[in-house]
Amino acid sequence: MRKTIKAAIIPFIVLLFSLVGFAQELGIIHSEAAGGFRYVMPKGWTIAEFPGMKFKIARGFQADGFTPNISVFDESFSGSVEDYANANLKQIETIFQNFKNLGKSVFITNSGLKGIRLATEATQMGNHLRQTFYFFKGKAGKMLVVTGSVLAKDGDRFSGLFDASMKTFEVK
Repeated sequence: MRKTIKAAIIPFIVLLFSLVGFAQELGIIHSEAAGGFRYVMPKGWTIAEFPGMKFKIARGFQADGFTPNISVFDESFSGSVEDYANANLKQIETIFQNFKNLGKSVFITNSGLKGIRLATEATQMGNHLRQTFYFFKGKAGKMLVVTGSVLAKDGDRFSGLFDASMKTFEVK
């Protein structure tokens, strides 16, 4: 009996410490009233306007000539989140050079918002990037696409941080 309890408790403790670790890596809430969403961005990151973007982006610290970032855009779409994610996948496969699909899966936030997570690598404007896309249904017939972008060589290091931040994503 004691071995069974110990076997059940150890994975729980490991999970708890891993979640606490990500919680410590998250910072302040970024909210966009016009877009009807909010999320907790990585700790120490800043919010900035970016030319051509409707919503502000979260920016990390520049390294090797690239600044890791999280951006959000919206688009009208009347279909499902799955259909929207699939249509986007087909489009980015043809647009980006050296494209590689690293996997697509269902993604559920802490508040129960169901979306799709898509991880990719591709070359864009001379940088080999890993991008993690999160697709969510927004308000008023809009789809929201959140993109976490880093240099591909840093992808594994940022993957958990992007997921932790997007676990806090809410549509308001």
